[in-house]
Amino acid sequence: MGSYEDAIIDLSKLLDIEPNNKFVLRYRAEAYYLMERYKEAIIDLTKLVGIEPSDDVDESLKTKWIEAFNKCNDATNTYTLEDLENSLKIKQETALKFRGKFNFIMGSYKDAIIDLTKLLDIEPNNKFALRYRAESYYLMERYKEAIIDLTKLLDIEPNSKFALRYRAEAYYLMEKYKETFNDVNKLLKIESNDEWVSKHFEKICEKICEKDLYVDEPYELGYFYLHGINVKKDEYKAFAQFEKSANMEHTEGINYVGYCYEYGIGIEKDENKAFTYYQKSADANNSNGMYHVGYCYYLGIGVEVDKHKAFTYYLKSAEAGNSMGIWKTAICYLYGIGVEKTEPKFAEWMNDE
Repeated sequence: MGSYEDAIIDLSKLLDIEPNNKFVLRYRAEAYYLMERYKEAIIDLTKLVGIEPSDDVDESLKTKWIEAFNKCNDATNTYTLEDLENSLKIKQETALKFRGKFNFIMGSYKDAIIDLTKLLDIEPNNKFALRYRAESYYLMERYKEAIIDLTKLLDIEPNSKFALRYRAEAYYLMEKYKETFNDVNKLLKIESNDEWVSKHFEKICEKICEKDLYVDEPYELGYFYLHGINVKKDEYKAFAQFEKSANMEHTEGINYVGYCYEYGIGIEKDENKAFTYYQKSADANNSNGMYHVGYCYYLGIGVEVDKHKAFTYYLKSAEAGNSMGIWKTAICYLYGIGVEKTEPKFAEWMNDE
């Protein structure tokens, strides 16, 4: 026992120098706990847990904190939240925040919601309160309320991984697969290796196709199916989503419908239709569409060979910054394809690539 007391003395000296040292707080809390000085252990653990929304709760700390609090609440030794607030000298303006997170960690979600709601009545856009009230609602299976708070949080912080993840999960549990996909798609652009997404993404996509739902970005869903990204590769589903995208006037979706028709991906091969869709995409100023129209004119895919028109569309694509368009424009100048041969122009475009 004496060694723990000596450790506490040394650790306390270190905390006098660096009060927020997490390593020291953790080991002093452990020492207090092993000496059955649970009140002191709780105070250090509480400081470690923190009350800021960015501080995710370490599960081992959470367990130890709850154990210590329970030890202080046996038949002979009652220790309340008010006692803890007094010990930590919690200021009145932060008391609601502290109580909200305390009750959340203790699993008292109803009590947490009460305090967090009071805090939101004072500060409607408080990110801390929205975050923990949303998670409390979620854990109580009150998904509609959770979604409302998560949506407000995303209005404030559009790229919040926490809010996107939990809202996607809530929508999923409510079988709102379209909304789930939209959030998951945004989340994948921020966090490509999210564990929950990896586990559920294919089922989400299957449900969208099964129910013939329109998502915000069907082009991207088609792209996932075409290349087997997070889902089993399926050319027919890829084409179906590209076609939906094209119907929504998505220029890259239109271009990909042309691509599918050119190579017979998920649909019978039809070079005339391929050219038609490429042209429609190019007319909508899509640089990939412009490149493909040039490519079709060069090889005679769905249209008569016309090297000058091929060059014209390669050039349009290049001027729009398309890397393949730049390359083909340079080659045309080098060999005089559809344009007068001029090596300086070749060099100019190669330098721009």
